[in-house]
Amino acid sequence: MSKSDVRHQIAGSLAGLRPGYWCAMVVVITLALRVALAVAMPYDAGPDERYRYAVMGELYRTNRVPPYAGNGASHFVVKPVLGYRLNAWVAHAVPGALPLYVKLRFGSALVATLAVVLAYFAVRNLWPEFPARAGIVAALVGFHPKVLGLGMYLNADAYTLLAATLVFYLLTIVHRQGRFSQQLAIAVGLALGLVFLGRENGYAGFVLAAGYGLWLLRERENRWPLAAAVAVALAFPTIFYLQQMLSWGRAYVPFVVGSGISWIPPEYSVVEAYRLPLGSSGFEWPVVHLGWWQPLHWLVFFVPLFTSSFVTFSYHLVDFPALWYSFFFLFATVSVVGWVHRARMVSPARSRSGLSRRWLLGSAAAAVLAQIGAVAWLNFSVLHQPDGRYLLPLAVPALLLLLLGWQFAVRRSSLVRFVTFSAVAFFFMSSIYAAVTLLQSYA
Repeated sequence: MSKSDVRHQIAGSLAGLRPGYWCAMVVVITLALRVALAVAMPYDAGPDERYRYAVMGELYRTNRVPPYAGNGASHFVVKPVLGYRLNAWVAHAVPGALPLYVKLRFGSALVATLAVVLAYFAVRNLWPEFPARAGIVAALVGFHPKVLGLGMYLNADAYTLLAATLVFYLLTIVHRQGRFSQQLAIAVGLALGLVFLGRENGYAGFVLAAGYGLWLLRERENRWPLAAAVAVALAFPTIFYLQQMLSWGRAYVPFVVGSGISWIPPEYSVVEAYRLPLGSSGFEWPVVHLGWWQPLHWLVFFVPLFTSSFVTFSYHLVDFPALWYSFFFLFATVSVVGWVHRARMVSPARSRSGLSRRWLLGSAAAAVLAQIGAVAWLNFSVLHQPDGRYLLPLAVPALLLLLLGWQFAVRRSSLVRFVTFSAVAFFFMSSIYAAVTLLQSYA
């Protein structure tokens, strides 16, 4: 079988399943699971939900951010809160006498589900001739247990995932159209601004956009649209910091601490925040000093990061059987092997479209690696908190790369079909297992 035949077999292995309907089915199932979990889970079911509820609840009641009060919620008051506002807006649209924290959770459920839809259309833009691949990626994103879990409690992670996925989707439109119009430039700039207004681990989306921007910069006619995109994106932090100056009398700049980037509280200057230990700054997390050259320390960092990036829900309420971790490790290992094999066989792209797609996928890979590196640096240099939730903003391009790696690793068409179906089934069973376990415990 020729390479061309293998590629067609790889991309079209699920062609008979009508990918558009497949995506719709994934959206309906995962949205139903998120809504059921949001209703069934008790209050404070996720990381820092009680603090986020204080902010979202005030936004729901008054449409204003609560004042800084020096309590646990204050960390979330001085940060960009657009994701929290979305939850409050969705809660206003929910009828019935449900508790407010449940209504607010529906915003997380809706936003996380929209990311699945964007994932489908992003992959369609990359391979319009192979729609089945888009359906597969949508299923992997929708049934990813950790992504599914984002819709069951109050957080900023679901919004950040959607914002970063929107950037990726718009860049795939640029790729498909073959030109960077002013309208698209403004849209990309707006999407990058939305990334800024999300969780700080979503800033890896800037790396993704910058990488593909280098490709666009090669053509002179793209320089003005690129400048327009940058200008629109920079308007968001400019307006945000001006608003902070008007509201608080100073601008709170981020600094590395805690789960990534925190925000300096009013009682500390920038210099004081860096000089004082975390405990005296009001942060309760203990500092764990890991050594870069200690293999055991890398194991202590990598194992919980890897497992929690896939199959650990909320406050570790669902911990999967060891066999499931092994399956996920096997899938990840096969994908890496596939990319190594592909790198050895790579040949120059024959068309501009092919080179553009490679550059965009390369930018996505660079952004994913940069995010993993940032989390590693945080854990070894600042604070030991290896939670895979911090890797989720780039879940869509990461899962696309994972799928391509699986397919590059398998050369026989029958095995390609088997591996693809096995991966989708594994993700589906993982989500159902987690959801059923939680519903049985709390329903």
